Amino acid sequence: LLDTILQNLNTLNDADFTQVADSFPQPYLTVSKPDYLVPFNLPLVLVPPESDIELDGVATNTEEAAQIKKDEWPEYYLRLFDNEITPDPNTPAGYAVRTALVDTLAIFEVNRKDCARLLLEYPKWTFPGAFKPKPGASAEVEPIPGPNWQLESTLLEIILGTLLILPESPHKSIFYISLITELCKLSPSTVGPAVGKSIRKLYGLLLEGLDVEAARRFAEWFSIHMSNFGFQWVWKEWILKTLPEAMQAPEAQVVPEQAPGPFYIYEDSTNPHHDTAQGVLNLFRGRAKAEDVIDHVQRLRENLEPAEDAPATVDATVRSIVIQSLLSIGSRSFSHLLNAIERYLPLLRAEAALGGGSESKAGILTSSNLFWKYNPHMVGIVFDKLMQYQIVDPNDVVGWTFANGAGLAPGFISAFEWDFIRGALDKANGRVLIARRKVTALRKEEDDTRARAKASANESMEVDADTKPEEEMTVDNPALTTALKALDSLTLEQKSGLLRTLEGFVTLLSAANPHVQAVITEAAWVERANWTEDEWSAWETWAWYRQFCRAYSPYLREYAQTLYTVSFSQIEASTEPAAELLKKIWRAAVESS
Repeated sequence: LLDTILQNLNTLNDADFTQVADSFPQPYLTVSKPDYLVPFNLPLVLVPPESDIELDGVATNTEEAAQIKKDEWPEYYLRLFDNEITPDPNTPAGYAVRTALVDTLAIFEVNRKDCARLLLEYPKWTFPGAFKPKPGASAEVEPIPGPNWQLESTLLEIILGTLLILPESPHKSIFYISLITELCKLSPSTVGPAVGKSIRKLYGLLLEGLDVEAARRFAEWFSIHMSNFGFQWVWKEWILKTLPEAMQAPEAQVVPEQAPGPFYIYEDSTNPHHDTAQGVLNLFRGRAKAEDVIDHVQRLRENLEPAEDAPATVDATVRSIVIQSLLSIGSRSFSHLLNAIERYLPLLRAEAALGGGSESKAGILTSSNLFWKYNPHMVGIVFDKLMQYQIVDPNDVVGWTFANGAGLAPGFISAFEWDFIRGALDKANGRVLIARRKVTALRKEEDDTRARAKASANESMEVDADTKPEEEMTVDNPALTTALKALDSLTLEQKSGLLRTLEGFVTLLSAANPHVQAVITEAAWVERANWTEDEWSAWETWAWYRQFCRAYSPYLREYAQTLYTVSFSQIEASTEPAAELLKKIWRAAVESS
């Protein structure tokens, strides 16, 4: 983006800025300058500090608190159409139009309806001839010479280009998705065709190696957009022409064996633990007290005998029955799920703490994944709620994902596994941010209290000169002490989550897996049309490693020395292509500042 700015400034400078009139509206030229206007000096203005400056100084010890500020990575906007259809950012006029529209998105992010209306009215506020007249415009109006770009295609290209900025978009994805929906509602006859062209173009880019994070956001937008408009689409044409090619793409998944509903393994009457599970399920249905269910589960552990053909222990079997039965009660809706978890929090925490906790928490995650194995999206939602209620930790989710995954591509990381990892890391980072803000607020409160006490003491000294000044308060604030301890604990959890993620990727991508080694060469990419599913999965795992380093670089850089020493110790001296690529991507992330 910076290169584009410099290129356009040089273009204007070389032409002695004669192209300004063709790039920017100049309404002031039509107004005569009054004789009484004289220049005047503006007063000094103090600009308030950035909001995140208040976090400075919360913890300055080395590797104690990752920086919150996001990196300013180079921005690359995706082009979907030719220069004759949408503005070319490498020209002064194109750059001016695109930046004005991007700024409109940023300013009106708080109100998508007003944003959509203003975007469709934008031709009124730019230079004449920038866009084609609206269909049905008066024929008496003579066309104005100019680029005559297509407004709707321009809007879609800019909105989607901003949505797909890496490593993350400026605003939440749902803003851009809902904005496109509003545009379609305001002008369906003109925006609809532009949406269809954009979808086809992006789908075609999947075969060209579209970044997996961009592909994930595209899939998210496409699915929500289809849902908002009743899944109306030219399905016959899509299936005949587009789908066969798209199935070769890395994001193509095998068609699931059944609809994405719950899978309650104890529903089958032939299951040896069917009757036992029905007893637990009936307790949940009858809204029995958590204490009563805990007592019932304890009796099951004492009396239950494991099935002869099942290697699971009695504890694992009972835990599976409890989790699956509870999720069955909560499978009707999100509110049912939350109510079930909240009602039986003591039961869930007791199950998580059993046997030291680590194995039990992994068992809870495994049972949850099995229950929603036909709907990985719901698995992510359940994992998020389990972390929210502190039944499992983010590190448990990260470790479980690399060890087990969603079962779609064993030994690799797909978009579903990445969602689990991303959700866990964001949860840990969010907790640290909240803890830091609490520490900041308590320190400010303590400073204000001490300042008032000192001011009061000074007033007393003025009244009675013989009074000796009291020593400054040195007693620690109990609330602040507790907050600092919580911050240290959460920071350690954050660091551990990043470490387990990095170790997981290094283990997968440096292993003696022929597919991992085979997909990283240019020659292999040329032959990608002949890749097997395992090779596409290996390529996708590499891409998610790149996204991990890219998206979490501020945190990785803060703990760089420790993370590198622990995670790369086994491949530090290796010159294998996979090991070299792992270290190269890592260095690009931590040395980018």
